[in-house]
Amino acid sequence: MCLSWKDFLMTGHVQGCRDVGLEMVLWHLDLKTNISPQERHLEILKWEGAPTKKFAEMAMNSILNPDDIKKALEAFKAADSFDHKKFFEMIGLKNKSTADLNKAFHLMDADNSGFIEEEELKFVLKCFASNGRDLTEKETKAFLQAADKDGDGKIGAEGKTSRNQL
Repeated sequence: MCLSWKDFLMTGHVQGCRDVGLEMVLWHLDLKTNISPQERHLEILKWEGAPTKKFAEMAMNSILNPDDIKKALEAFKAADSFDHKKFFEMIGLKNKSTADLNKAFHLMDADNSGFIEEEELKFVLKCFASNGRDLTEKETKAFLQAADKDGDGKIGAEGKTSRNQL
């Protein structure tokens, strides 16, 4: 069940509801009487994905050790330093069950298409922590090339549990 924005403010819990954060942003924008329709639209676009990203981070922390995630993100904080195999090894994903690998895949599949496309891959570190950096274009393409086994430009669900890809 989804909490209302008032309940969210009182408890601080989203409980898996993607609409609460946007509802809060709309409420906040309604308080601003001098905001133009264009500014309001830009604010909504800027905040729309925030609850989903925070939910993904919380879910990843239920699968993986948050300290391991933090150490791995720190190890790859410099641009063009990301190595997906080392990263997944550092966070312990390689040793997880098929069910946990499936959960992680679905959290990275932001649009729930059954695939992780290049645009989603660019923001993959944000699934592990909201302060994770964006991958560079070079890192994104290298990661995609390594994980895209059929050459269709996306990582398919059929390969999501392959430990060889991690």
